[in-house]
Amino acid sequence: KKGEFVCSRRGRQGGAVRDPQLCPPLCSLRRTCSSCLAPPSACAWCPSTGRCFRFAAYLAKYPRGECRGWHDSVHSAPQCPQCSQFSTCGECLRQLECGWCSHGDNPLRGRCLE
Repeated sequence: KKGEFVCSRRGRQGGAVRDPQLCPPLCSLRRTCSSCLAPPSACAWCPSTGRCFRFAAYLAKYPRGECRGWHDSVHSAPQCPQCSQFSTCGECLRQLECGWCSHGDNPLRGRCLE
């Protein structure tokens, strides 16, 4: 897919992948935050859209600012929120990626899920 890989002459760059089967998956094919940021990655995860994209293509991908915040491993330590770490509805719902599944009899009891 255009914009998600770099072509170079064989043997030109040290550490280049020689077998196509060893290439990492395209950013657009990664479906979760953790798979998006798994090394080697030049990808970023947009919580509001639930999509993984090549960070270098941010402006082309979201020209109208549809993704206002993202997680990436290029500019910071990779961090994907782990929804299960939140124990209250309020904490859970502050995370864009998380949703609260409440107990039928008591909405304050429940679990935070991705």
